[in-house]
Amino acid sequence: EKFVDFVKGVAATIVACKPADLDALMECKYNGTDLTVAQQQQEMVLVIGENIKVRRFSIFTEGVSGPYIHAGGKIAVLVNLETGLSAAQVNEVGKDMAMQIAALNPRFLDKSQVTQDVLDEEKKILLAQMDNDPKMAAKPAQVKEKIVAGKLNKFYAENCLLQQAFVKDSEVTVEQY
Repeated sequence: EKFVDFVKGVAATIVACKPADLDALMECKYNGTDLTVAQQQQEMVLVIGENIKVRRFSIFTEGVSGPYIHAGGKIAVLVNLETGLSAAQVNEVGKDMAMQIAALNPRFLDKSQVTQDVLDEEKKILLAQMDNDPKMAAKPAQVKEKIVAGKLNKFYAENCLLQQAFVKDSEVTVEQY
């Protein structure tokens, strides 16, 4: 319950303060207190006994919102969708996204958030694997590059929430859902 209240307070702070980024949010006064969000977060760590962090947020200017807390309060999803959806539909999407995150633990929201450093490291690993595979080692560099490009698409599908296969219907991606 305390975690849920903290999440709601952070959401209210974001609405009131309209911070440009995470650093700015952490310096905003937490809703209804004289503490900053960073200070309130530290207080919640002590009270709840779990290391909780605000890692990212998005501000939507249109649509309806509905929170969903999953896995005993470990994953909080705030859904913002086009108007015209019922509260039940918004809640269902929140549950589905929390289930997706809990089941597949994506590292990134979408492939635009994957940094070049991460891609370079993944490419390096894939090329090393090919060099150690007798069937692949003799292939020309251009062929290896094309194979790596294909394998990077698999990396995106495994590590980026929007590119993952939707857990309730693997025929569509989360983005399509």
